Amino acid sequence: MPTYVPPKINTPEEFYVSLVSQADTKVLQSNPTLAVGDVKVAVDGAAPADIATLPVVDAAFPKRVKVSLSAAEKNGANVSIIFADAAGAEWCDLLVNLQTAARQVDDLATQASVDAVAASVATRATQVSVDAKASQASVDALATNIAALTAKVDALATQETATQASIANLQARTPAALVGGRTDANLGAINNQTAGVSGLSRSARTIVEGTVGAGSVVTSIVTSSLDPSPTAADQFKGRIVLFAKDTVTLSLRGQTTDITASTATGVLSVTALTTAPASGDTFVIV
Repeated sequence: MPTYVPPKINTPEEFYVSLVSQADTKVLQSNPTLAVGDVKVAVDGAAPADIATLPVVDAAFPKRVKVSLSAAEKNGANVSIIFADAAGAEWCDLLVNLQTAARQVDDLATQASVDAVAASVATRATQVSVDAKASQASVDALATNIAALTAKVDALATQETATQASIANLQARTPAALVGGRTDANLGAINNQTAGVSGLSRSARTIVEGTVGAGSVVTSIVTSSLDPSPTAADQFKGRIVLFAKDTVTLSLRGQTTDITASTATGVLSVTALTTAPASGDTFVIV
């Protein structure tokens, strides 16, 4: 059964009292006569009102009186129950004051529930650790691939410049009689390959490198530098932020999020990260 410790506000409650005999104040009144108007309830500063359920004498122990309070009669910080014999000749006056609380002993967590929560937290922490390791490995591999691709693109860009120079030189030295023949076709094929190299080079150059400044939160990244720098609002909207594997905040390493808006001053609005970035964290926008 529920406890009543401490008395709970706005909740029904039962308790027992004994009334002292007026005839002999050294003894408790047996079978006290209780009538309407004998018992009143005052809630906080309100005026006393007749109790809704008149207390009754315990048949098994006639010197004990059972008091039943409704939820409304206990809807206050201080609930006073006032006993005053209207007839005035049988039992002495009595006042019982209950100080209520929002929570009782029964509302406290048990050791079993605490152990269950602790076990659940430990299990989740282990899973998060495993997931983080897997994610870090994927990010490391991606970063390695990006670095290798960037190196290849730079090499191709160098080759592009040399090829363009060679084509120009070859075209200048080709006799006019060969312009409409196979030489033009071969030069066209070389030009097509060069255009592909040029496109790949331009694609790699769209990767933006950034550093986090002060004042960032989980949904807003305040940058201290962006390379290249933005020139207009929402310039990076729709792109992806990828935090570097050696960034300052460990929990952000390898984490990605999408950019929902950006400002010309380098503030990126993003879908919520798990942790607010710290000043000095590094990332790329792809």
